[in-house]
Amino acid sequence: MLAVVWVSILTLGIASFWATMWFARWRIGNTYINGKRLRFEGRATQYFIKSLIWFLLSIATIGIYAMLFLPLRRQQFMWENTYIDDYDTPGWFSAGVAEYFVQRFLWALISIITLGWGTYYATMKLERWRYTCITVGDIPLSFTARGMQYFVKSLIWALLGAITIQIYTIFFLPVAIQRFYSEHTFIEGEERN
Repeated sequence: MLAVVWVSILTLGIASFWATMWFARWRIGNTYINGKRLRFEGRATQYFIKSLIWFLLSIATIGIYAMLFLPLRRQQFMWENTYIDDYDTPGWFSAGVAEYFVQRFLWALISIITLGWGTYYATMKLERWRYTCITVGDIPLSFTARGMQYFVKSLIWALLGAITIQIYTIFFLPVAIQRFYSEHTFIEGEERN
């Protein structure tokens, strides 16, 4: 993730599309679900063209498109370019705009009302809902992590960051978060390996 930020800064944003796709390829390519590896086939040119269209739609709608549709379109783009080993059917994110917005708004509201204490619970609830909308290779996925598990992991990560003067946070935290998500993502109905 740090590389994406630096590439974007050093190239004044010109290479950010390439860097984003590189990071997605790395992140998704290092994800295994029930022993099956995922792969990402999105291209920077595809992402650039889609981003340009999204930007123009956002301007034309005075930001409404960016607020309501953009997060969903990004999710759809990522999953439409994600495949699972032995399957040629791409993934799909099936949530509708209203459903996606309401879910994100609801869980953000819970985080605000609880003064941040409900953030871990809300984040994992949102992820569990989000994974009910995802299929990869016509295979539905499920996400099993709970708020308390995420809270405990976050405490451990914060302590490791403090002990290592944030070196852990900068270089290793993205990998730890990815591992946490992979460990809690399963093919719907299959036993955990």
